Amino acid sequence: MKKAFFLFLTLAVVLTASAQSTRSRTSPSGTSRYNAIGLTVSSTFNTYFWVYIDDVLQNERSVRSLTITDLPQADLYVRVVLDDPENHCFGEYVEFSTAKNFVIDRKGTFYGWEPSTRTIRPELSMSFVADAYGNGYNNANGYNYNNGYADPTYGVICMRDADFAEALKYLSQEVYDNTRLNVAKQLASDNPLCANQIVEVCNKFSFESNRLAFAKYAYQYCTEQNKYYLVNQALKYEASKRELNEYIKNPKEDTPTDD
Repeated sequence: MKKAFFLFLTLAVVLTASAQSTRSRTSPSGTSRYNAIGLTVSSTFNTYFWVYIDDVLQNERSVRSLTITDLPQADLYVRVVLDDPENHCFGEYVEFSTAKNFVIDRKGTFYGWEPSTRTIRPELSMSFVADAYGNGYNNANGYNYNNGYADPTYGVICMRDADFAEALKYLSQEVYDNTRLNVAKQLASDNPLCANQIVEVCNKFSFESNRLAFAKYAYQYCTEQNKYYLVNQALKYEASKRELNEYIKNPKEDTPTDD
């Protein structure tokens, strides 16, 4: 009888430990990083897509809906690449303190997503995929969404050439430099811009102060922050270049805001 009770007690301890391991993965430091937080993404227009989290591909085949579980409680950069001829893409940082549900939508030629409360049966359910070190790369740079293109395996994300040319034309039509700056800020916050595109936008300003203001503002949204030194060429004065470089070193201490 004592042996049977001991076996039952041992089995109960093993099952409890197993259940706790399933619910929460543990980091090398021993603190829990993973939990039951999930991300659900679906499309309203029957388009297939891939999802990247901190530049790590999650679903190897494109799907129309999926749920990713076991996400860490952290701010992660989620990027969606559509399985269409131009590989439209968009992304943003998401705070995973609770489960998230997004639905992909489009308005004309613009693509994005919005929070959803609808319940779906996802085409694919999977656990969060991290890199070989157990973390996301966290290389993405905080841009929001719309009118981007990218290689679905990996690549620099820039605003599509045709859309960018149209945006530059619109900027050129603005009479006042300050108005042009406000429009440029909206362009940067709503579209993925690479370093050379930011240079071209800076060149549309008449005043050095506005060129510098935009260069500082656009840094947080640039998809090539490692190449932001290229933006220096858009500034005429050495003092402006020094100020931009100092800002890049400590962007959070002096983050530009919309006026």
